[in-house]
Amino acid sequence: MPTKVTNRRGETRGEIPDFQDAEIELNLPDGSRRTLPLGGLSVNGGSFHLAKRVRGLDVGTTIHGAVIRIGELEIKVHMEVRHVTRTGNEYDCGGRFFPMSDDDRNEMAGLMARLRSLPS
Repeated sequence: MPTKVTNRRGETRGEIPDFQDAEIELNLPDGSRRTLPLGGLSVNGGSFHLAKRVRGLDVGTTIHGAVIRIGELEIKVHMEVRHVTRTGNEYDCGGRFFPMSDDDRNEMAGLMARLRSLPS
């Protein structure tokens, strides 16, 4: 079973195995579109790391049209920012994901089932 991290809502997030390329591509409030490494992931949300704070990326900010990529899998989501936390010299941003279609929702559920089945 993968390592699980308890988040602020009491749910668990599965960490993405090191052998998986995992990223999120999104439009940030400063007008840039970036691809960032994806950290923990759950059916309802996930987190990513930022090298520096992004103006306008605050709790409650909604980001439309983000794309989660793990390997060749792509899941399109909207994201609501739940926290931006300083971790040393970087920032960890966590959010709630809202899949854009039923197919995206099914892909997310299937992905989580596969991640949970991996040995830790």
